[in-house]
Amino acid sequence: MRGRQGDKVRLQHIYDAIQEIENYINDVDFPEFNSNSMMKFAC
Repeated sequence: MRGRQGDKVRLQHIYDAIQEIENYINDVDFPEFNSNSMMKFAC
């Protein structure tokens, strides 16, 4: 995955993962997030 096309694919994957993480933690405050090991390790 070298070159421009590979970089675009890799960056899109990272962006998609960030969006998913934001969906998971949307309604969660920091103390709740911090006390939930499953959520921390998943993110």
